[in-house]
Parts: sequence; C-alpha cells; structure tokens
Amino acid sequence: MRLLRLKKPVTYTDYVRPICLPLNESQRAKVNETLYTSGWGTPAFNISGRAVKKRFAHTLQSIMLKGDNTTQMCFSPQNENNTVCQGDDGGPLMYSRRKKWFVEGIANTEDTKFSCNNPNEEACATRITPVNIEWILLNMEP
Repeated sequence: MRLLRLKKPVTYTDYVRPICLPLNESQRAKVNETLYTSGWGTPAFNISGRAVKKRFAHTLQSIMLKGDNTTQMCFSPQNENNTVCQGDDGGPLMYSRRKKWFVEGIANTEDTKFSCNNPNEEACATRITPVNIEWILLNMEP
C-alpha cells in the first residue's frame, strides 16, 4: 500500500471527490451490497482501450480471511461488460452510504485466477483492514 502526496491542491468536480476510510464496523460494506470500481484497465470484456472508465457496479459476494491478516473480498459485476480487468489493479473498490463515499478495498487481478475474458467470474480485491487504516492515519500529513 502506498500514499500519494500531490504537489498542488485538487479542485473537486463531479469526477474528483474525496473518499472516506471506514473507521468503524458500521461504515463497512456488507455482503450483497453494491460496490463500485473505476480504473484505467481494459474497459470491458473483449474491448481494448486506455481511457478512464466510469464507475462500474458490482455485488459483494463474500469476505474471506486469508493467512497473514489480509482479507480478500470477492465481487461479481452487475453487468457482464463492466468488470475489473488487467490494468485496474490498485484502483478503489468503493461504496456510497448517506451521500459519502468510502473505500472498502483495492482492486487486485494479479493474485487471483480472475480473468476478464470470463465476465461471469467473480473478481477479488484486497480489503482495507484496521491495520491499513491505522498506517494511513499515522502517515498522512495535513
């Protein structure tokens, strides 16, 4: 995980917005909740291009704990042509609650068997854990 510090302030628009960290369990995404991704990877099944993708909706299928305190989250696209593909790694897995956006995970196609060549297959993301959140808060500067 990395933090990126910008040299200049950002102007918020319809496409550039802050995102919140889920600081308590009530702010976490739940199974069957709609999550969104965006990124610069392959835009859709059997389509090539490098333009930024708009938000794609997914349904959270499961949250699985893995050995070293990392968490994998699996999700399914709500539209077979709108899923994460190679090049989307590191992008947000996010959801909206009470008009605020929260980051729940980080898109990850490299560590899974996922292939956007099969749009009916679940994709996975690495969940932002309390340890990750603590590290982010300790390393942020105003």
